[in-house]
Amino acid sequence: MVGRWKVAVAQRSQPDAPLRESELELEIGSAMDGKVIESHYSTEEGQEIMWSLSFDTFRKAYRLTEFRSSRGYMDIQQGTFDDAGTLTLSNVATETSYQVADLTVHGRFNVSEITPDSFKIEREASIDGGESWWVAVTETYTRRP
Repeated sequence: MVGRWKVAVAQRSQPDAPLRESELELEIGSAMDGKVIESHYSTEEGQEIMWSLSFDTFRKAYRLTEFRSSRGYMDIQQGTFDDAGTLTLSNVATETSYQVADLTVHGRFNVSEITPDSFKIEREASIDGGESWWVAVTETYTRRP
């Protein structure tokens, strides 16, 4: 996943809202002898996002930390790969949900279709504690030269 990427983004603010499409370019780097990958970038709306992904060898789980300038809090998601090769991480167990109006929103992050030159991320949201989920954002990554 380390490298320069073109990202096609499709997002919605609620399950029945229309998709808004955009594109961005970002770089994913590595740190700590490759034990952590990370990125820091800005969206078209000017929101800064900084995230890191690592594998916790003690707990045998992946951890994603994400900080968004618009929310001002650290989201921590954890999870593992399933048999189909999808990495699914969630913040339900880490209790790092966020508030939107009177709603508590949990997030789930699915990384799939992983090849050397592309991968897909679906960011899902839940307002019922993780009982049901809807896709809020789909990001399709294509490696840049």
